[in-house]
Amino acid sequence: MELASPASVDDVRKRIKAGLTSSFRAAYSNRGGQHVIGRVGRRRLSLTAITAGVRNSWCPSVRGRLEPTATGSRFVGRLGWSIFTLVFSATWLGLAFCLFLALLGHAIVLASNGDAGAPVFLVCLAPLGGMVLFFGLSSWGIHVARKDEVYLRSWLEERLRTAGSGIRGYQPWQDRAM
Repeated sequence: MELASPASVDDVRKRIKAGLTSSFRAAYSNRGGQHVIGRVGRRRLSLTAITAGVRNSWCPSVRGRLEPTATGSRFVGRLGWSIFTLVFSATWLGLAFCLFLALLGHAIVLASNGDAGAPVFLVCLAPLGGMVLFFGLSSWGIHVARKDEVYLRSWLEERLRTAGSGIRGYQPWQDRAM
């Protein structure tokens, strides 16, 4: 993801900071709607879009850096899930798959000795059920977070705009509101 701005890095950073919502306010807001939380450093930033009152690990995050250019600045980053969500998902699925393989191996050894019946092989399917459940929950979370991804992208694009940018659809009154 790369976005250009005619504003300086410092101006963009100030605009982004001014538009952030605190994590507590975003999570417990009774107004509803979407909010952006995160951190803004000298050059690097990390932003996450969330819907008020909804806990979703698969909400979109953007991580990147602000770079000065000859005509202003640009944001270069990656839009995706948080690192914790990726690591947790990979660990969960990896452990469930390893458990499936271990149970299947045990069932095959028992079958080769003539000690296994159908119930032993059915036990092997339990980790697969957990994996299917996890995929279902993940798919639902991703589906719910799609509007947050669109919101985060437009929110960041709006913060990079200025009155003289020539960006179609920009309204000068947006500068005064920040």
